[in-house]
Amino acid sequence: MEVKVRPLRDGDIVELHRWMRHPKVLWGTLQLPSLQIGWMRRWFREPRNTIALVGELPGKRGSGAVAGMVILRRLSGRQTHVAGAFIAVDPRYHGKGVGTELMEAALDLAERYWRPLRVELGVYPDNVAALRLYRRFGFQEEGRRVHFAIRDGTYVDELSMARLCHVPDLQEPTALSEARPTPHDGERGSRDIEEIEIRPPLPRDAPALVRFYSDPAVVRDSLLMPLPPPDEEKIAADLETIPKSPTHVFLALSRGKVCGEIRLEPGKGRLRHSGKLTLTVPPPESGLASALGVKMEAVARALLTAALGLADRWLLLHRVEVETYADQAWLFPLLAECGFRQEVRKRLAALRDGAFADRIVWGRLAVGS
Repeated sequence: MEVKVRPLRDGDIVELHRWMRHPKVLWGTLQLPSLQIGWMRRWFREPRNTIALVGELPGKRGSGAVAGMVILRRLSGRQTHVAGAFIAVDPRYHGKGVGTELMEAALDLAERYWRPLRVELGVYPDNVAALRLYRRFGFQEEGRRVHFAIRDGTYVDELSMARLCHVPDLQEPTALSEARPTPHDGERGSRDIEEIEIRPPLPRDAPALVRFYSDPAVVRDSLLMPLPPPDEEKIAADLETIPKSPTHVFLALSRGKVCGEIRLEPGKGRLRHSGKLTLTVPPPESGLASALGVKMEAVARALLTAALGLADRWLLLHRVEVETYADQAWLFPLLAECGFRQEVRKRLAALRDGAFADRIVWGRLAVGS
């Protein structure tokens, strides 16, 4: 079947909206039957960071049916070398080569103008046709997110896949290792957990947050950018206003100084049963930890306890996930203690000290799930 691949136009969205709500498309994606055209238009408002193509079939009077679409969206900050991919095909044209044409064109454009090191996507394990397509283009499975999405009244897992380019001597994906409990270091003279205050941030915390976000150890073990420097006035103003997104934040403070932060962002749509944690704590051997005299294992444990208590008892989240760098081994026993399990190893997922580093996705299901 002849397929013309071209950039998406605003006039295509009405036809895309028609078949994106088809049961077979809903089955293989994260879309909802209530999908509105306005939401679809929002997907394409960042043309500088997005490649959006459609596959058009020849018609009798010039333009034909829009049979499929593909989107590559480049990430930001320390992940500008990463692009996320999404592809969907009108069920009437499944198995006709539309997906192959779209994926080939999108990856070719990205290679010539972005040169991403990593292209990533997710797929349901029982979507055999999609798995076959992705493997044909060099995508490899990196792990499995358990109960990742809701589909037709049940929870369904997701396989995380990625395609790496421009990496010499590339090895097979590294197997996930089990977190091994380690003895708690109680002989370092650090203060007890009772002296660590856990609470939501306040506007008066802005100066302490600026110092925390600017610390080299904090920047290194997070996805924060060192430049531009944090804006104290903006942080204070943001803490005075109602947040645009329902992100829940706890700080860990010692003597008025911030020594850790955790954020919980609940999911939306078919991910509303889940939440993503962002845990920001400097490593125990860092200069900040020594200066504060605080045991960072205790800080991390207290922050995780607060965030998971919110997720379990107040938000009733079924699934929570968090990411770490692959070498943050000091956190692994704490995460295992809280019920997290390693699910995905995302190869070369972030830039860190001039080198690309792997990141690990940890998943946790609510007790009794």
